[in-house]
Amino acid sequence: MHTPIPALAMVAALADAVASRSAFLAALKVENDDARDDALADAVAEGRERLATAVQETPIKDWHGKVAAANTDIKGLGLIKLTLPCKATLIAGEIAPNSPLYTQMSKVKTGDAVTFDGAFVAAPTGTPYIEISFTQNGMMTDPEFIIRLTAIHK
Repeated sequence: MHTPIPALAMVAALADAVASRSAFLAALKVENDDARDDALADAVAEGRERLATAVQETPIKDWHGKVAAANTDIKGLGLIKLTLPCKATLIAGEIAPNSPLYTQMSKVKTGDAVTFDGAFVAAPTGTPYIEISFTQNGMMTDPEFIIRLTAIHK
């Protein structure tokens, strides 16, 4: 079992990882195509490396966020999206309707400030997180991570 990083320290680490977005946005302004492509690749690689370091086997314990959405999917399983101050979004799905977690989720609504526990879901490739933005720009400016939620409270 891993020792949880204090919530504020972990959110700061995520914010630092997402901060490489400034390098990404600066790279977008480079006029030379080859230089721009190299700068973008470097910024994305740096962002991914920082994210991997920040979430490496780190449980989420007593984190604070805001509910962006809480509903059920077509199978009736719970789905919740939580936003963090660093603009990252955490998404937890497949919450069974008969579980204590589903009961907890049913007590929150969009806009609520919440405290929650869980863990990042590792990618099959070995990366310690799954980030699902469609574009590199999304990954660098508003990343969305898949998590396994274990508790949520107002």
